[in-house]
Amino acid sequence: MSFTDGHALLIGVGTFSHNQDWDVSHTNEDVLEIEKILQNPKFCGYPANQVHSLTESVATKANIEASFQQLAQTVQATDTAFIFLASHGSYGPNGKWHFLPHDAVGDKDMIVDPATCISEARLAELVQAIKAERVIIFLNTCHSGHAAVGTLGDSSADLPSNNPTEDGLNTLLGSGKGRIIITACGNKQKSLFMHDETLTNFGKTLSKILQGRIGSGRSGFISAFDLYTNLYIEVSEQASDLKEKYKRDYVQEPEITVQKGVGPFAVSLYRGKVGSLGGFEENPGEIEEGNTREIEPEQIKQSIENVFGDGAQQFINNGGTMTVINNQGSTTNTIGDVTGDNNQIVQGNNNTVVGRGGVNIGGNISGGGSININTGNNPRED
Repeated sequence: MSFTDGHALLIGVGTFSHNQDWDVSHTNEDVLEIEKILQNPKFCGYPANQVHSLTESVATKANIEASFQQLAQTVQATDTAFIFLASHGSYGPNGKWHFLPHDAVGDKDMIVDPATCISEARLAELVQAIKAERVIIFLNTCHSGHAAVGTLGDSSADLPSNNPTEDGLNTLLGSGKGRIIITACGNKQKSLFMHDETLTNFGKTLSKILQGRIGSGRSGFISAFDLYTNLYIEVSEQASDLKEKYKRDYVQEPEITVQKGVGPFAVSLYRGKVGSLGGFEENPGEIEEGNTREIEPEQIKQSIENVFGDGAQQFINNGGTMTVINNQGSTTNTIGDVTGDNNQIVQGNNNTVVGRGGVNIGGNISGGGSININTGNNPRED
């Protein structure tokens, strides 16, 4: 069976044209492995022509941005977008985090030239252009240095590779509806890999989950929250085993970032089975164990301001987030403009609409109970 609504963009930057000391070939192999599993009708069932990957010298800044733009032009609101980014993450002289493409330029301490990399703000803009309302983003960007035989990194050669900042992750959440972000490790941790294996521990485990070798399905699908729970358990246990074996302080705990009140969605087919989305939606699962960041809409807005500065309002206006928590007595939070014709904002009784600066109604207001409109500092009821 085919997961016809599934689209994937997989980027693995394992080699660097300006500094071979940064090379981590495992990230290329992660992408090739996940590409194969996503396209397999016996596993995830993504149509082959809807899975696109960039590795090695092809994963330049220009090509990465072009691939995001192509994805944005392809997907519809009802589609699912699976985005996997594996490389180094590092800082420029301005203190801002960047994703490193193949042609990134930087010094021996991995302080990068921002013009040659993809900043947090630019990454958020690229993701914002993707109008799919189910987007899962995997970030495997915090690697240790050159691996010694049987270990995960010679501490004397560790590279200062990092996850995005919390503001950067929150801003990705604010790039649109239905975003879920999973990082390969927590803050101040490293994404581990073995010298004698081809995949990172994170990539290897993700592959097994997508194959249905770890975890179970829900009505024929893999749930985003079940996927994360299994990633967390398996990857953290692997790090714990290596810590015991090599007597070194190895810790790796994948982290999930979600907007508070937003539930999971189907990521792919489970073992190629014929699924029922109706059945899935009745029992989509929950995060049973893990390192979870649940972010409030106000936190997202503040992070957008921190990342974009004077350009924050423009980013918000281009497509802010909106959350409907429930359908009876529901609350709708919006950090941007809701534009267009015949938009159905919320249904049900006793609804509250919250806006910042003003709520303008150009049509009819109706409801089975009461409708309260709150404009922030100057609340009123109409």
